[in-house]
Amino acid sequence: MTFKDQLALDNANLFMNTDEFCGDSILDGVPLKTIKEDVSFAEIGIEAPGAYGHAMILHVVAADLTISYVPNQEIDLDGTVWTVKDVRDEYGMLVFELYRFTS
Repeated sequence: MTFKDQLALDNANLFMNTDEFCGDSILDGVPLKTIKEDVSFAEIGIEAPGAYGHAMILHVVAADLTISYVPNQEIDLDGTVWTVKDVRDEYGMLVFELYRFTS
């Protein structure tokens, strides 16, 4: 087993343990274990002076999804619509940068 394989296994088994870090979510109708981290717009590179909204980093085990996601795509996470700023695979874990504006 390679180091990258071991990292992917650790991501799936350790970090996505509901007794430790993660919780249950529904992403576009698919129930998943996720880790949510509230961040500022600036932390994900969004410049929107005077705008109100929310930003988050979402972690999902890549193998749990059969759909590919791209920047600027809208997703439904737990009944709330978010826009994907960026998504990348980090050793078997998909890391989404999400944002939404509110009034």
